[in-house]
Amino acid sequence: MSLRSHVSVRLSAALGVSLLLGLIFLPAARAATPPAPGHGGSRVSAAGIAALAEIDRLAEEEQKVQTAYDQANALLEKARAAGDEPLASRALLKAVKLKIGMGGYETAVRFLREQEWPKGQLGRAILDLTYGSALVDYLGAYSWEIRQRERVTGTETVDLSAWTHDQIATEAIAAYARAWGAREALGDLPVAAWSDFLEVNDYPAGVRGTLRDAVSYLFADLLANSSLWTPGEQNGTWRLDRAVLLGDAPPTVRLDDPAVHPLRKLVAVLADLEAWHRRGGRKAAELEAWLARVRRLSDALDNAADQAFLTERLAARLDDPERGYRSVSWWAEGEAVLAQRVRQEERPDALVDARKIAFAGWQAYP
Repeated sequence: MSLRSHVSVRLSAALGVSLLLGLIFLPAARAATPPAPGHGGSRVSAAGIAALAEIDRLAEEEQKVQTAYDQANALLEKARAAGDEPLASRALLKAVKLKIGMGGYETAVRFLREQEWPKGQLGRAILDLTYGSALVDYLGAYSWEIRQRERVTGTETVDLSAWTHDQIATEAIAAYARAWGAREALGDLPVAAWSDFLEVNDYPAGVRGTLRDAVSYLFADLLANSSLWTPGEQNGTWRLDRAVLLGDAPPTVRLDDPAVHPLRKLVAVLADLEAWHRRGGRKAAELEAWLARVRRLSDALDNAADQAFLTERLAARLDDPERGYRSVSWWAEGEAVLAQRVRQEERPDALVDARKIAFAGWQAYP
């Protein structure tokens, strides 16, 4: 069976309920020993950690959400006054959690938009992910009402309650794109560095283990969410060149350009991650970025010829001696993905061939 598990942006645990903010889930690796909050140049003091824990206790154990919210705001102001960006970022996210628990997504998103954000890349990246994820959840929760809105234009700031579906989707993508723009600073940090913000899963170490992986896969999953696409994008996948989408060097695209199809942006993000892992000699992670591309394109391209092309290219890549994927155990995951694709083919020997492929993976890495 193909290994599939997820990490998501963790936004609200108010009222004792673990509410994972985000329809977008992210596979990533779990560190054996999670580092202390703020690992990677943004550590929080022991006093700060204790203050954050007290806010969680008030909200989750004593159900005193308003009190917890007041303390989060007080801690936020104190951290700002002291110039403590790591603590200010965490206090702001606590306040947003509790805001959702008390007033819903719309007020939480508005609150986050109005706040002063930290200047550091790490703090801004996690806030951008949180902001984008909140927008997507807001869109999902109130989709029918939002789709009835007329677009408002002008020079004044448009309130979130008046934003259209396309405006909200565009804003969410822009937020994730900003977080992805900080990927170079995230490459050496383990996913567990943000364990207080992300639900971390159990991928093997070295497959999806860095924050650069996390941001890239979250962004790719967002771009794959067809509920955010325009009708033209949903009906226009047949125009995309599948050979280009699966190529080693996809053309450079502007991620903030609404004229570029989301699948082309998705491929650009995953190809960037694959190339980064290739340069670093991380074959398992490189292969996983390719497998993620195949999975996402398979979901979006339902034409039989497209599906056959995906299967053919996957088989060729797994067997390519120059890539050397057989030397890493994650090659067996690739064989599992390939076997699942072959078993769905409508031909007499499909199950037989699928078993041979799966058995080869099991024999190599039982």
